[in-house]
Amino acid sequence: MRAKRLFPSDRLVHRAVDLVLSFAVPRSAACIGALMDAATKDEMVQRSGICSLGHLAKHGGVAWRGATNTAVNRILRALQQHKGSAALQASGLWALGRLAERLEAPGGGMQDAAQRAKQLHPDSALVQRHADELIAFLLRP
Repeated sequence: MRAKRLFPSDRLVHRAVDLVLSFAVPRSAACIGALMDAATKDEMVQRSGICSLGHLAKHGGVAWRGATNTAVNRILRALQQHKGSAALQASGLWALGRLAERLEAPGGGMQDAAQRAKQLHPDSALVQRHADELIAFLLRP
């Protein structure tokens, strides 16, 4: 990504970066997902995977082709599995927000997850903030 900023008008550089990202991002997301699938009951593994997927979302667009739905579903599963963890709920809502905003991920299930987290963690300012931001993004015109 830095190469694109250093060479803003060089189309070959942009294509090369996109090619590398289209190779690396889906494979990284798949490896993260495999770890999440192998340890669904381990809160720390799930939270780490969620944060990693959220950070990977900065490489939006073509790099995520075909991997977005799976990432969203894994995050939603973790949110459902670990309802009692405010930290995981906040991380999950943040990651869903990044996927929705940067990758135009399908919002199915996101609003319900945000509402559920708000109800389960009324004293967590972080959960409330990320839930409100996600819901506002999903409801925008």
